[in-house]
Amino acid sequence: QEARKKAEAEIARIQKEVQTAMEAAKANEEMIRKQSAEEVTQARERAQSEISKAQTEATAKVEEANGNAEKARTQYASEISTAQQTAQSRIQQIQEEAAKKIADAKAKEEEIKGSSATEVAQAREKAAQEITAARESAAREIAKAKEEAARAQEQSSGDIAAAKRNAAEAIAKVRQDEAESVRQSKENGAVERQKLASEVAAAKEAAAKEIGAINAQLSEEVRLAREKAAREKEASALEILQVREQAAVAIAKTQEESAQEVAAIKKQAAEAVAEAKEDLENKKKGYASELAAKRAEINAEIANEQKKAADQKTAIAKEVADADAKARVEIAEARKEAQEEILAIQQENANKKAQYAKEVEEARKGSLEEITEAKKASSDAVYEARQQAAEQITKVKEETAARIADEQQKLTDFQQKVASEEKKLQQTESQLKSKQEQLSELEKQVQEAEAELKRLKAEAGQEKKNQPDNN
Repeated sequence: QEARKKAEAEIARIQKEVQTAMEAAKANEEMIRKQSAEEVTQARERAQSEISKAQTEATAKVEEANGNAEKARTQYASEISTAQQTAQSRIQQIQEEAAKKIADAKAKEEEIKGSSATEVAQAREKAAQEITAARESAAREIAKAKEEAARAQEQSSGDIAAAKRNAAEAIAKVRQDEAESVRQSKENGAVERQKLASEVAAAKEAAAKEIGAINAQLSEEVRLAREKAAREKEASALEILQVREQAAVAIAKTQEESAQEVAAIKKQAAEAVAEAKEDLENKKKGYASELAAKRAEINAEIANEQKKAADQKTAIAKEVADADAKARVEIAEARKEAQEEILAIQQENANKKAQYAKEVEEARKGSLEEITEAKKASSDAVYEARQQAAEQITKVKEETAARIADEQQKLTDFQQKVASEEKKLQQTESQLKSKQEQLSELEKQVQEAEAELKRLKAEAGQEKKNQPDNN
């Protein structure tokens, strides 16, 4: 009877302990499941928020780059139109000035033609015709040189504006590609974090299920032992002790198997985390390689644009120098021809004067006043032709110097714009560096999640270790 009472008491105590352990295991499993679900939800929300933020930033950068490119295209189109209008206006002005000078010369010729009907008038008419022809030729040559210079300026302005437009479009495309790369990097980082959080939660849930299964198995074994003890109430205390020893052995074996399963789970989780980290590192290396390639491409494009600008500067300088040299040669030739014509006119006038003197002496015709007026008119015409030629030469030199200074100023402005674009590129690189720091922060959060996973597994292992002591 006493042995039966002891057996029943022992069975009741074991049953109570098993029931308590099962309830605690279920509560712990439910708590872990809730924590895992909350962590997965939070990770998804954070990932979605980061993806949305990255998409917004990338969209804003793309819109800004497109806006800048459109603004640059509009500005350069306006500059080309203004340069064309200025050149056309200048050409028209030169043509009008040349036409006016020719008309004035012809009017002067007509005036001289109608001023006298004598032989002196005929000489003056011939001199006026030759001077008018010289003036017309000089005016046409000067107008032609000015028109060519204006067309060269218009062409150089168009080339510079086209180079500016191409540079702006290339920089806008690079910025758009960089924004897309940053957005993709953020999305990939967020997806990796979400995936890792899901794996951690799944590992936690699996560990909780394993713990629950182990506890259920222990409870079932104890229940079977209790039923067997109830059926064998007549058995001795020694048999009950043997049952307890067998149960302890089974529990120890189950705990060992559970420890092995938990170790396997830990190993799988560690391998998954290591694989995720390796994948993340590979993607980081890929992004870094793409960034380096983009940077090299940008530098190459900038160098190409700078070379084009230098070549254009050299070409413009050569065109200006050629135009200036050509204008100098033409002016020198016109001056030489004018001087030769003036000398010829002077010689002819001298001959005419001698002839006139002879005719006056022989025929005693004419008057000294008419001869004096003819001499004065001829001298005034020669002086006026020389003065106008000198004024035209000075004016051409001044206009050529002004065009050269204007082209140099345009080239300086273009170089300043290139420097500004390089500064913007440096700012973009700084932004990329900031994004890399954010990526490092994401890696830090991943490491914290791994540490949390290790802590939870350690707690699960500690609970397993504590169960035999409670028994």
